[in-house]
Amino acid sequence: MKTLFWIDDDISLMKLAADNLFQDIWKKEYVIRVILVGDNFRSEGRGTHVDAVSMNEFTERIEALFRQYCRSKIDSSFPTEKKVSEKYKRLYPERPIHIQEAQPERALKQIIDRVENEDEACICLDLRLYNNDMDWEGGSLSMRLYNHFRTTTLLFSTFDDVRNKNNWRKRYEEIFGESNEEIRIFSRNEIASKGSDEQEKFLSMIP
Repeated sequence: MKTLFWIDDDISLMKLAADNLFQDIWKKEYVIRVILVGDNFRSEGRGTHVDAVSMNEFTERIEALFRQYCRSKIDSSFPTEKKVSEKYKRLYPERPIHIQEAQPERALKQIIDRVENEDEACICLDLRLYNNDMDWEGGSLSMRLYNHFRTTTLLFSTFDDVRNKNNWRKRYEEIFGESNEEIRIFSRNEIASKGSDEQEKFLSMIP
């Protein structure tokens, strides 16, 4: 079974990605597993505080999107939403995983263990998961994850700033060596823009 791990720190911005990307990812027959990790599990985080209430709301939102996806698949062979849901039940969304770790090493191990437990996995990875993590010895959490799962990882950035993206690339290559391939970093807003060229390119890079 194919699994796509969406690793993010901002549950409020995740809603936009879910609304405009998840149904296209289900078309590729991936199970989507959301992992929330980073500074936003604390009350001083930038966005919506990740707690039981916001997790429940987000879970309900994903489930509603899945039901909408199933309704779009109704045809003569599967004439009801229930029958379509039975056909695609393996894709039914799970409750997001919330890793409440202030230490990146612990978060890194938990994420690697989860991803490597799947037979076939792809990762969509937010560039900045912790505040000030660019200065960490050994690289930021996203750098370490990208280095570990390089060939199956798509990067995106909330901050659509060329300098920010270039700084990430430069810091990554200082730590892990020069990459043989271009490190492409998408913009969160652009990949969540329905029908945009960047969204089409992003989706085409998901195997």
